[in-house]
Amino acid sequence: MTEFTGERAQPYGASITDLVLASEGGYTSTFSALYWVWHEPAFRSTDQREGSIFTLELAQRLLDHYTVLGGKTYEFIYSVLDPQLKKVHLFVKEVDL
Repeated sequence: MTEFTGERAQPYGASITDLVLASEGGYTSTFSALYWVWHEPAFRSTDQREGSIFTLELAQRLLDHYTVLGGKTYEFIYSVLDPQLKKVHLFVKEVDL
């Protein structure tokens, strides 16, 4: 894990920064996970959202390198934790394994 700086995260940095800064929401007692798929030149929202995710489940997702969503395999590119809004932004890119 390293601090996110948009300059070092090219070509993804600007898109990630814009999406995280635009994130809204109220206080919740548990985390929720938001998935964003890379469609050059930016990430796009998916229908895949997980509310009320528990800490252990969240840790498992963050430690995995790949995930399957809607029958497609994706590689995790970046993850951003927003502790104030209790959201985890998961940025993925489709891969062909």
